[in-house]
Amino acid sequence: MQLPISFWPRTRLGWWAVGIMMTFVVLFVINASMMAVHTSEIWWMQTVLPIYGIVMVLCALGGGICGVVAWRRAHDYSFAVMMCMIPLILFTLFLAGEFLIPH
Repeated sequence: MQLPISFWPRTRLGWWAVGIMMTFVVLFVINASMMAVHTSEIWWMQTVLPIYGIVMVLCALGGGICGVVAWRRAHDYSFAVMMCMIPLILFTLFLAGEFLIPH
């Protein structure tokens, strides 16, 4: 049995996963460009960046969770949905490493 694999998602939930993950990528690029500027000289960055970071992490985790649900329930085996799960997998591995291997 051959799985119907394509590049772009075929379901609405798969498109949500890709959209949320693309939002994360845009936020990540903006964050990287803002970090290139000296942060101590700009007063508003100390207030905005923690909230911005939380939103960025929630986008990454939300896109990954949508990708897992689209993969398992909607049977969307597209390459883009699979790539949406990578940040969720890395986050889970890093979190497990923090709990399993004490400092």
